[in-house]
Amino acid sequence: MFLIQRKTRVLHSQMAKSKDNGVKIIEKLKQNKPYELNDISQELQCLLALGFLDGGSRSVYTEDIAVCLWKWLPKIYGWKLDKYKYPDKQMPKRGLSYLRTYEWAQGGFNEVIERDGWRLTPLGIDAYNLISHLHTKKINTKFSKQVSDSLQRKIGKSELYDSYLKDNDSFNSDKYLLADFLGVRSGMDRQIRYKFFSLLAQTKEQEIDKYVSFLEKIIEQNSELLDLSKYTFESRQNKPKGS
Repeated sequence: MFLIQRKTRVLHSQMAKSKDNGVKIIEKLKQNKPYELNDISQELQCLLALGFLDGGSRSVYTEDIAVCLWKWLPKIYGWKLDKYKYPDKQMPKRGLSYLRTYEWAQGGFNEVIERDGWRLTPLGIDAYNLISHLHTKKINTKFSKQVSDSLQRKIGKSELYDSYLKDNDSFNSDKYLLADFLGVRSGMDRQIRYKFFSLLAQTKEQEIDKYVSFLEKIIEQNSELLDLSKYTFESRQNKPKGS
């Protein structure tokens, strides 16, 4: 009995995923570009669906991801009996959980629909961009312009960005200036992380490099506060109030 339990623990430890697995996947994607949807793993298929559904700019329900995957790969993500043509909501769960482990996505499953949802992290958008060629997607120019205009208001017209442009070398973004920039009270660390990384994800999705560089500079100066691991861990809980 003890031997069986020991073997089970060893097997589980071998199967366990970590952030390092995500790093290795990105390295492989950079070396060998996939050309077919069937050629990529389940977590990458989930990543592709989340990105396709604008997960870089907004939260996407688990059911929407399941339906998207079912439309692409009905034999894998649908019910097994031919007489039933339905998506299997359970199928994407493991892949989505891996995305969170890799720190590519934040969010989680919940039977209460208001608490369910997934969103790409900045790191997840970088990974998604390596496989986004696997789907054909018409750009929603109206939605894209709305996001772009919102980023212009939040970043481009801010005092903090203006000071960054005036003197990049002496630019300072301490936690108090950062809180003011995000419209959050100082000390509300979880809210700061939520708003900041949501903003960074949107700038990466919109490919506004000047804003990405600005936000990455802020991370350099506030690395302990703006910790991506903390952000993804906190995403398993309810969305912070006031966000």
